[in-house]
Amino acid sequence: MRGARRTPRLYIKVFGGLGNQIFQYAYGQGKRPEGLEPRYIVDARARELVEAFDLPPSELLESGNRLVLAAWKGYARFVARRFANGFFQDRLPHASIRERLVFRRDDAYRRNSLYAEIVASNAVAVHVRGGDYLTPSAFHGWGDVCDAGYYEGAVALVDKAVEAPRYFLFTNDESFALSMLPVGLRSLMTVVKGAFDEDPGFHLFLMRACRHNIIANSTFSWWGAFLGEPEGRIVIAPAQWKLFACPPEWQRI
Repeated sequence: MRGARRTPRLYIKVFGGLGNQIFQYAYGQGKRPEGLEPRYIVDARARELVEAFDLPPSELLESGNRLVLAAWKGYARFVARRFANGFFQDRLPHASIRERLVFRRDDAYRRNSLYAEIVASNAVAVHVRGGDYLTPSAFHGWGDVCDAGYYEGAVALVDKAVEAPRYFLFTNDESFALSMLPVGLRSLMTVVKGAFDEDPGFHLFLMRACRHNIIANSTFSWWGAFLGEPEGRIVIAPAQWKLFACPPEWQRI
């Protein structure tokens, strides 16, 4: 008697920052209705996804050994012939990804005092990406860094639509971020501190917990908005960010 036929597997390379990695994860999950079982090839240098979320171990192929990684990729390309290598940011993930992505440190994050402040207010997450975005690089070709005019317009829209908004600033470059915001708002902002590089999942969790979002041209804040409760959520996104899909209810300026 022959055994049951195994579901075909799709192998996806995980790389880039956390926002990129979540898009790659969502792409694989989106292939399940097509009868494909995703397997994620995770380099030890790109583990933000598996550190931030409680993912099924059966989906992960992890190794710090480059030869092992190369063997998996070679098998996926030339034997299974189902290997996906890309950013996959031009398509909207299925809404079910919100339930699938469970933060590994959810309980600890909820005990943080910042979380209590956020859920007790009409919190607005404002993300300003500086740092590496300010150097001559391909980032500028993807839609340019959001400027002060963008943030001024976004804050004005939120102020009109939200009663007593409280703004929380998320950034990897505080001095640059504050220079991008309206002068009257700078002293009122709550700047989210914490070890971003050590635990980016914490900032993403807090962005999701905010009621509304002003995102940068960054996959990180894109997911901070998308993973949150969609009902009644106002999301302002940059219109010049042309390579990325956004839900139709998001406002692009």
